[in-house]
Amino acid sequence: MNRTLSALAVAAALSGASAAQADTFSPPATLVTFAGDLNMQFGGISITCPVTWKFATTALDSAGDNRALAAMSLAAGAGGLCSLAHFPGVGHEIVVSSPSPPPDGVTAQKLKIVGLEVVFNAMTMTCGPGDIEVIWNPGTPPSITFPAGAELRPPTPGCRFSGALYQGAGPILSIVN
Repeated sequence: MNRTLSALAVAAALSGASAAQADTFSPPATLVTFAGDLNMQFGGISITCPVTWKFATTALDSAGDNRALAAMSLAAGAGGLCSLAHFPGVGHEIVVSSPSPPPDGVTAQKLKIVGLEVVFNAMTMTCGPGDIEVIWNPGTPPSITFPAGAELRPPTPGCRFSGALYQGAGPILSIVN
């Protein structure tokens, strides 16, 4: 887990927001953690697994914008069929997909996880890498909802996800477009 945090921190530090990037993740240059149960449906099988999502925000650029990178993993102790799944890679970019500017500075409603992949070892099945849209809930605590039917492709049909992850560690995250 510390390696994941270190890798995210390094990836976040090395990646700067581009001029076209208009999203702002506050507080900048920090790490936060989301956790919860995620239902995954693939190849006729449905499993619900505890997952942890480490979220790293970059420092602000000269325009006051920044980026967020995330890594998802199974929570410690996840067993049974959950132990067959893993999420390779770190540093999946998170972008605001709704609302789109203008106007700027509006609280995010939907986020896109870019390049997510899930591998099911025993079944030699992989979903992704691809993008998946989730719902951002800025409540207390903030949460990320994978709406029922959210699908990660390739393949077609892809893997379907549902569930919610709640912020449990780090300063309260705020996201605007």
